[in-house]
Amino acid sequence: MEYGPGDSYQETFESLYIEYRLQVLAYCTRRIDRSLASDACSETFLVAWRKVEDLPVPPQTLPFLYGVAAKVIANQRRTVRRKTRLDHKMRNLGVATAEDPSVVVIRAERDRQVEAAVRSLNSRDREIVMLYAWEELPRSAIAEMMGMTKSAVDQRIHRSYKRLGRTLGSLAQTQIHTSTFAEGRGT
Repeated sequence: MEYGPGDSYQETFESLYIEYRLQVLAYCTRRIDRSLASDACSETFLVAWRKVEDLPVPPQTLPFLYGVAAKVIANQRRTVRRKTRLDHKMRNLGVATAEDPSVVVIRAERDRQVEAAVRSLNSRDREIVMLYAWEELPRSAIAEMMGMTKSAVDQRIHRSYKRLGRTLGSLAQTQIHTSTFAEGRGT
């Protein structure tokens, strides 16, 4: 790209970015998922920044940027294919694969709710539930540890689970009502 008198690399790049960014982004969006298109557009302009001295002059600038974007998109597709193959191999080996971040956030929130509900139990019931559910001890071992009969442990677990169900159920209902109301469907 030719520079005008006094033009710096930064000024040249900024004018190039302002002029062609939306067109390159649209090009990328038409070819790949929207979530990846923004990254592809950014990478395209990163290449343009590195080659700012060697960029063709208009009207060849935009086709050049499209060519760079095509290569960036091809690299992204290869990356996705490699990740998919790796995930498949990992699943076949019995190894858990990475989860979608939104699923992790939702699960973390639900875990916090469960932990809070368990903390709301009295200390003895909380200990019994934690030994049973989290430590996976048999009820007979819990009874022996706690100095109780197995039927007393059974009864405490049953009552605690009912309390937890009511607490978590009311939280779920509150969240459903709140999200429905927030979406404009509540009355």
